[in-house]
Amino acid sequence: MKKKLFGLGCAILLAGCASSGGEQMASEQQSASGLPAWVLNPYIEDGFASAQCVPYSGNMSIDRQLAIANARTDLAQQLETKVAALDKVFRERTDVSSGVSSGSTFSSVSKQLTQQTLIGTRPERVDFVEIDGNKNLCVLLTMGREKTLSLFDNMLDASQRSVQPDVREVLLQEFKGAEAQKDLNRELGG
Repeated sequence: MKKKLFGLGCAILLAGCASSGGEQMASEQQSASGLPAWVLNPYIEDGFASAQCVPYSGNMSIDRQLAIANARTDLAQQLETKVAALDKVFRERTDVSSGVSSGSTFSSVSKQLTQQTLIGTRPERVDFVEIDGNKNLCVLLTMGREKTLSLFDNMLDASQRSVQPDVREVLLQEFKGAEAQKDLNRELGG
């Protein structure tokens, strides 16, 4: 009898330790809404990230493909916005020194390069998340530093314009949106 009580006491103690550690870990990773931070604020340093969720249908394969497709679409939209901003800064910065602009070609080639780059992206995280009482399959898709730099360099090469190193750095910061991301992180306390 004492062995059973001792075993039961140990099990309760271990379960209590495990649950308090797990709750603390989960609370650190969840927002006030109860959703994981990676779902609400997808982020990767020096790159692009998108988290997309779809209601779970019971077919993991189809739901996963749909969530990934939605995340790729979102990344493409983010990149198109960045390309448009980059194109504007590119023309402003390089027209001063060269006097010639090729914005439409730049934008067109950039879209093609973006699509090629997104094909190679893979989900960094896939998990079930309960949203409004419903089970959802969520995917975090990222395009890290190496792919981001590669895409940026390919876009500059495709523009067929020589760019001074200081102008390249300004363009890269604009493309990554580094200042905007830093401001957002400061506001969120990160």
